[in-house]
Amino acid sequence: MSFCLLSAFPFLLDFPPLSSPWPYVAVILEILCVVLLGAVGFQSVKRKYFQERQRKDPEFQKFQQRGQYNCSLCPENWIQHEEDCYHFSTEWRTWQESKDYCSSQGSKLLKIHTFSYHWIGLFRNGINEFWVWEDGTSTVHVCFIFSFAEHPDFNSGDCAAFRTGEAHSYDCAQSKLYICEQRAQLPSPPNKKQVQQFPILVVYF
Repeated sequence: MSFCLLSAFPFLLDFPPLSSPWPYVAVILEILCVVLLGAVGFQSVKRKYFQERQRKDPEFQKFQQRGQYNCSLCPENWIQHEEDCYHFSTEWRTWQESKDYCSSQGSKLLKIHTFSYHWIGLFRNGINEFWVWEDGTSTVHVCFIFSFAEHPDFNSGDCAAFRTGEAHSYDCAQSKLYICEQRAQLPSPPNKKQVQQFPILVVYF
């Protein structure tokens, strides 16, 4: 028998010398069985521990009530497109009411970056003023998509809506549908309190 095996399991020294190695093999197999049983017991305890923690976790109970996990990066009833989330309204509001509602949702009225949009959060402070986006940025880089001059109500209002491929000016007090826009939110990493703690199981032989 090797010195390493004897040093690892000193109680083997108490066995009388045998002519066959099989009794030692049997002892080693028994030890391995005990180790495996300990590992199985540890997994069982850990599984029961997590099941109990999940059962008591209010967030987990909410998920169970919903019947599914929500992995969306956008708020409920919002639509995600690339890195942004959009809320298409079903209620008619004035321009200011629409702006206030979007702001209350942590978003803003839609700002056009490409040709694919059809509703905008654009305004001016008077007939002779420049059109600007809600966040105060200029429309110079997208002004070529607007056709105010072709619309008979070019000077009728200080708020803009996008319709049939053209931007039209309207009285800000008119009620219209609107679209809110916000960045998709990446899930934050769990804090120390959210990290599950593993139980410690010590197995003695």
